[in-house]
Amino acid sequence: MRLPPANPDHACARHGLALHAFVHEAGHAVIAAHHGISFDSVSVARVLGEPDPAFGGTLAGGLDMGRAVREWVPESPARALEVLAAGMAAEDALLGHHLRRGFDGDIAVWRLGTGLTDGLMESENLSLLSTALGEPIGGVVTRSRALVENKLEQVVTVAAAIHASPSWRLDHAEVLSVL
Repeated sequence: MRLPPANPDHACARHGLALHAFVHEAGHAVIAAHHGISFDSVSVARVLGEPDPAFGGTLAGGLDMGRAVREWVPESPARALEVLAAGMAAEDALLGHHLRRGFDGDIAVWRLGTGLTDGLMESENLSLLSTALGEPIGGVVTRSRALVENKLEQVVTVAAAIHASPSWRLDHAEVLSVL
């Protein structure tokens, strides 16, 4: 399998927003599957309307867990963060960099799930985040990066399968079938 084609745009002059989105969402799905975490679907969606300059395009993606974030994140905050950090890790490993907005959104989802919604991820909050995890946040992100590095071929396969789907969406069973 090969990655979907690059289509440079204002979000990323080398790869384009779409390629980043396919790789990012595939990273989430592969690591969720690795941990045996069930999800409904993984998708990249075309968002109607004018491009948001802060976001850099008119695409959005997501790993739909099929339940509220405040239900699945608290079950295992560290594993949830591994899954969420896997999007950034996949972009870094396959494209050489990540789009900051995607990782910021993933951290916001994790914080919402843990109930830590005050402020952003400033350094004074790192100890609070680490307390919620039960370990330093950097260790969880490093572990996520290592998991992704060991599963790059699977990330590429899932990214290509999402791209090949007419709806740019795969359900859980379809992800498992291509892994």
